[in-house]
Amino acid sequence: MENAKPGFERALKRRAEKISSEKSRLVAAASKVQRWVQELRRNEREEFINEERSFSSHLESEIQSDSGSANSAEFDPLTSGESEQLNPQISSENSFDNIESHHSSSTSGGYSHLPESQFSGINMPDQSFKKDGSNGNMDEAGIFHDEDDKVKYLLESLRKWGSSGVPMRKIDELLFYLKPLYPILPSSYKTLFNTPKSIPIKSIGNGKLWYRGIRESLNKILTWKYLHSHQEIIIDINIDGLPLHTSSRTEFWPILGCLAGKYQVPFPITVFCGKGKPENLNMFLNDFVKEAGELMEGGYEYDGRIFPFRIRHYILDAPARAFVKQCKGHTGYAACEKCTVIGEWVEDRVTYAELNCPLRTDESFQRRDQLEHHLHAPGADIDDHDNGEWRTPLEQIGTGMVSQFRLDSFHLVYGGVFKRLVGAWILWPGPWKLNRNAFSEISDKLVSIKSCFPCEFNRPPRNLQEWKLYKGTEWRRLLCYDGMLVFKHRAFNVNIYKQFLLLHCAIFILASPYHVQQNENIEKAEELLEAFIKHCASTYGKRFISYNVHSLKHLGNECREHGALEEFSTFKFENKLKSLKESLRSGHKPLQQLAFRELQRDDRKKILSEPQNDVKLIHKLKNPFEDVPGIQYKKLKYHRITYNTKRKYDSCCRTKSGDIIIIKNIVHSQEGKVILVGNKFLWQDDFYHYPLNSSKLGILKVNRLDGRTLHFDFNDVQSKCVLLPDDDDGFLCIPLLHSF
Repeated sequence: MENAKPGFERALKRRAEKISSEKSRLVAAASKVQRWVQELRRNEREEFINEERSFSSHLESEIQSDSGSANSAEFDPLTSGESEQLNPQISSENSFDNIESHHSSSTSGGYSHLPESQFSGINMPDQSFKKDGSNGNMDEAGIFHDEDDKVKYLLESLRKWGSSGVPMRKIDELLFYLKPLYPILPSSYKTLFNTPKSIPIKSIGNGKLWYRGIRESLNKILTWKYLHSHQEIIIDINIDGLPLHTSSRTEFWPILGCLAGKYQVPFPITVFCGKGKPENLNMFLNDFVKEAGELMEGGYEYDGRIFPFRIRHYILDAPARAFVKQCKGHTGYAACEKCTVIGEWVEDRVTYAELNCPLRTDESFQRRDQLEHHLHAPGADIDDHDNGEWRTPLEQIGTGMVSQFRLDSFHLVYGGVFKRLVGAWILWPGPWKLNRNAFSEISDKLVSIKSCFPCEFNRPPRNLQEWKLYKGTEWRRLLCYDGMLVFKHRAFNVNIYKQFLLLHCAIFILASPYHVQQNENIEKAEELLEAFIKHCASTYGKRFISYNVHSLKHLGNECREHGALEEFSTFKFENKLKSLKESLRSGHKPLQQLAFRELQRDDRKKILSEPQNDVKLIHKLKNPFEDVPGIQYKKLKYHRITYNTKRKYDSCCRTKSGDIIIIKNIVHSQEGKVILVGNKFLWQDDFYHYPLNSSKLGILKVNRLDGRTLHFDFNDVQSKCVLLPDDDDGFLCIPLLHSF
């Protein structure tokens, strides 16, 4: 026993040392968090003071302008506060017949990401100065005035840190060690995040359902600023399956909502968890349909005021649409949701080669004019219009079962038709199949241009051998941008390349917010898509004309009524599904985990108004040879577009006059304007001529960079461009269509 006692004491000592070490580590982490908070506060202070200084300078300019001579030689709308258009009004003469080529003095290939409004401010984070020596809750040294301020911002920082995927146990440990220093801190993460004690979960059929609600979600994210600018609440709905594990059939089936707008973030309305999809559609949709009907009838109340509420689009993939609408799936004979085509069985699959069948309407769907399109109970008489059919609960709230359901480009075009086309080139035997040399050289070309893509692309090119693992954004990038370059290969069949260009040109038009505003352009895209479908049928046979390929026929009408493809795609909903899955810590009670994580999130700061027209200038630069007086910068950020003068492939832009320019410097002039300094390409030409001249889409081959320096206002920029090196020392220049 005496020998055991020293060993026991040594164990206790080691345990105490370990606890002390862990405590020191956590205290150091807390200090780091506090320093981060102080730095964040200083940055916020600088941005606020910069905005105040900008406003003051504009106000002083107005006063000087008013007190000056009425016969002023020049009027500067940027400094005077008058409205200035950053990009031209869309011309009514911008159809394919009227779009002028690159050498014209008029605007061509308009892909402007600049809104038609004046600057609301120029934020320069690197330019700091003091104002009245005050800094809110901190003094000039960045130190809080009292302990309450420290605790307030420490709590805020802990919530942000805890919402980034940190295990709750670690948060409890940190709170335990910080408690002696800040007794007012909570003892548990549950108090820190205001986590409810229980989650209302009910059993339905083959799983469980958590219903959060539309009102509850909107209450958390809506602000007066958004409501004042929109005056109504319009949301899009997405429903999709999300497998949780590769070795289990457990799935999430969430109903996601998203406020209408380009930069909005989806939110969960209800989530089902079970083995496969919900067996009982009525129970799955019942709560959603009931609340949506109440909101559409009575409106949404916010701070005593009633705002109109409506659902704009249901954006789902094909299997989910068939499930929710209770109609035949994409392998059925009467599967098309937009027309009454009857499929044909060809080589072990149903194909839809007929392209001119009568269109469906909401009324024909409700009347069940084509009974073969709808699901029926087993043993029901298919000729009976009233008995046997399974009706979806969505019809109870007047949902347009044809007009409100969109054809999603994510699954239909990029991950559907285009993936099928590339798969046919690689796997299907025939004269179109890529030989080993062509496959290898295309892969090498993709890898070689990996570093040439702008920062807006989250997924740069990778080897073609991994094509089965490509994501939707990679298929979109390959179809709209680098595909026309890498497939233009001597070993690639010329006719197959032209077939690819038919699809590329049509989708490039429909994905452009500029081109889809003109019906002539949409008609051209429809013509190209119909030619693509017929060319594929003659090349690969009718077996290629699957549900997705046939649905291309209806894509033009979708864009004619609802705008560019990105206006009703599932890209942002797929991103939200990914975040839902990543919020799980284990496989134990996944629905409860997801519900708690969602209730702990602070989504209010993600909304939810359209971004301001602020130009942010970042990282000061000193070039003693610059002729324009002012402060020089390396980077310029505008919305989600970034120009970086230190990286050639992030500094290419197109001006309203049609020049392609590499930006070398960014100057904030003494007059308050943003001046860009760069060199333009002297030679431009079409990159392809079939099925139309590429310059009509703004796609050019450029060369010979001019050595003379060019100065131009940022207001003259039309769009950022993707610049890819070609084999003959030139470059392929493509207007940037999407903000990734």
